[in-house]
Amino acid sequence: MKAFHRRKDELGGVALTGGEPLLYLLELKACVSEMRKARPGLHFWTYTNGILADEERLGLLRDLGIGKIRFNLAATDYSEKVIENLDRAREMFEYVAVEVPSYPKQRESLMNCLGELDRIGIDQLNLQELLVTDANVHRLKGEGYQSGMLFSKQFFLYGSRKMTYEVMRHCMDKKYSFTVNDCSPGSFGKK
Repeated sequence: MKAFHRRKDELGGVALTGGEPLLYLLELKACVSEMRKARPGLHFWTYTNGILADEERLGLLRDLGIGKIRFNLAATDYSEKVIENLDRAREMFEYVAVEVPSYPKQRESLMNCLGELDRIGIDQLNLQELLVTDANVHRLKGEGYQSGMLFSKQFFLYGSRKMTYEVMRHCMDKKYSFTVNDCSPGSFGKK
């Protein structure tokens, strides 16, 4: 919170993430309350894997004035329960998004739920090239490739960026009502 108070006048919004925020509702409530008191009108949004996104927890987030929520459906391999929780969130929040890595192994699961996401009425689908890290490399299927130079080297999964474009094209062809964004590193500012 010290860093927030030092820079509060520079901020327009705060993302609540870092693990699963729904595991720490008391702490979340205390932090949001303190930040709102210090900077009224601050915009908040949160990320969740959706497992704990029941009516009570979502209601608490909404009552805290968190207007946007983003679900990572890939974290549960697009489970039916989490999609039901996403549907519940749509009824409670001003803005609902799905944000997932483009993981070729989960391509079919993502493609199979796009019509349901359109029916639910999500506002946005964010796709990003799958970054390979020490934390996930042992669980991923497929080969990686390196991008960047010197100290800014990153590793990505082959086929991930291509999948992003295929999903985007499919959504355009189906004329889904939600926006689709490529949030991959290097996709910002390109024309």
